Amino acid sequence: MTFFLVPDPALPAGYSWIPIVIPIIIALFSGTGFVAWRRLRTEGPKIIIEAAQGAVIVQSGVIEDLRDQIADLRLRLDDALKLQARVRQLEQSEEELQVENTRLKSEVRRLKERVTELEEA
Repeated sequence: MTFFLVPDPALPAGYSWIPIVIPIIIALFSGTGFVAWRRLRTEGPKIIIEAAQGAVIVQSGVIEDLRDQIADLRLRLDDALKLQARVRQLEQSEEELQVENTRLKSEVRRLKERVTELEEA
């Protein structure tokens, strides 16, 4: 018989875990094991409540961080919308200037033709 986890060929299958489980059961129901088990039963709900309170505190911190991020993103969105409106204004101005430039080029061409006519006459 061996006390290692390596199975002994002469022992039946599944026997290798018995030398480990029996001492655990004995320790659990001996004086200290029983006290620990009993204490865990009485303090278990308290541990769960404290863990839940800790989770609430962590979640509150996460919620505050998310609120700060949302406020920052709203400011960025407002800035982006203002920039977008400014770009639209500039595009509209560019379009108007291009139309005026085309009109002025046409007028310059017409005036050059008029000058040429006057010089020939």
